[in-house]
Amino acid sequence: AGRTKHRHGGMVHTHDHHHDWQMEGESKKGEEQDETHTHSEKIHTLYNEEEIGVAASRNEAVHFINVLSRKHEEAGLKSHDEDLILLFLRCDATLREADDSRTWLDDITDALILPLDDNSNTAAENAYQPANAVSFAIDYSSTDTEGNVEIHHSHVGDVLAFDDLLRPQTSTANAQQMSLSNGESYPTPIVGGGATAMRLETYNALPAKDQSLWNHYSADLELSFNLWMCADGIDVLGTSLARVVVDPLVLSTQEKTNLPGPTTARLVSAW
Repeated sequence: AGRTKHRHGGMVHTHDHHHDWQMEGESKKGEEQDETHTHSEKIHTLYNEEEIGVAASRNEAVHFINVLSRKHEEAGLKSHDEDLILLFLRCDATLREADDSRTWLDDITDALILPLDDNSNTAAENAYQPANAVSFAIDYSSTDTEGNVEIHHSHVGDVLAFDDLLRPQTSTANAQQMSLSNGESYPTPIVGGGATAMRLETYNALPAKDQSLWNHYSADLELSFNLWMCADGIDVLGTSLARVVVDPLVLSTQEKTNLPGPTTARLVSAW
């Protein structure tokens, strides 16, 4: 009789098993053998036969997750009440590594998922209202001539606004604006943000999903409008583990801020 422990992602599954084997001329039955091995987290990559934009790529990925979720529920591998968390990670952003046992996923889960009461296994009556979406705080990297990388933290009080053509404008919050928050402010989220997390059901409920929004800026702008105007906004966990490092050399300035006239017209018409 033995026991094998399998790790799938963050969960460990233990299986009992029995062995019959021959050793030094004797038959050994029922001896206990422990075996532990770890499986890496499973990653499924979607490839597009033709080039599509950022908004369409996100929609394709979420469609696959919805199908997978239904299949898992039908197979009894997932409860209908279980929440799935989406992470939109921009290609120039890297998740910060944690120094302790907690990771960004722990902080994001605490912010997005309503805790259950230990006694009744139902949502606690007086529990906090979970966030609809969380924008990661951004740090920036730079590399000197010798290849040394330096990390620069975001400035508390940075504010992102828009001009009449929906182009981004960064400024600093004044004392009155800061008094309306907990004293922390970062560009949110999503415009100018490197990573955003939300529950699957939140994304599914968003009213606008314009597949023609090609670059990150236009897709993130629509996602921001969806969350600001049709949900309860976006939380920024500035002091948490939910931080990313953005390499300013990966995406061009045009990719980050360009909004062609027809795209501007589509967004203004929709919102």
